Amino acid sequence: MKKILYYNTIFFLLIALLTSCEKQGPDGPEGPEGPAGNPGPPGNSGSTGSGAVIAYTTDPANIFGWVKNGSVASSYTLGRKDNSGSDYNYDLAFYVEDREGVIPDGIVLVYVKMKKKNSTQEAVWFAMPHLSGNMAAGSEEYTAHQNYRDQSGNNDYLAVRITGDIAQASPTAATPPSYDASGVKIIVIASGEVIIGSRSADVRTLSLEEVMERYNIKETDFKVLR
Repeated sequence: MKKILYYNTIFFLLIALLTSCEKQGPDGPEGPEGPAGNPGPPGNSGSTGSGAVIAYTTDPANIFGWVKNGSVASSYTLGRKDNSGSDYNYDLAFYVEDREGVIPDGIVLVYVKMKKKNSTQEAVWFAMPHLSGNMAAGSEEYTAHQNYRDQSGNNDYLAVRITGDIAQASPTAATPPSYDASGVKIIVIASGEVIIGSRSADVRTLSLEEVMERYNIKETDFKVLR
């Protein structure tokens, strides 16, 4: 019995000793901040946002042709055929509505899908302006002309005309462009959305595919030009 009492006494003394060793008082000051961890992988591209980018394209069913500009033998304007009446007429401009008001301060990019007449190769999207050949006789220059129409806040719009001019030593005979057109795309980038920094290449020097990738524009984002 004395032995049991002796062991119990030793046990309670150990418990009391361990309890008395526990930390008392307030916590000490916080240690210094550790080094930053490694950066994570880049995230997915975000949306272009409402109003940041306006993208328009022509209807695949549109029929295009070059219309001579008055009496100038070597100057033509790209038009779309309109079969609303008994005869075909050409609409010589493409119209982009500007309900967000981003066009006046933004960058307007125009692309025309073209290929050489009678060529078996697929048509290619050319950024405007585009020069085919050198400046000598026989070269062709394709240009997009812009005219912004301010309607006092009521559906302001941009009118775009695309011309093809052929350099001739003696421009007497009518010489239409040697390229057939089959589509037009117009992209307007708001001034605040022009990417700068390490990716500051002028967007006007980029191909259509590069601009669509940079601004996360999908084919389904394009509205049909009227």
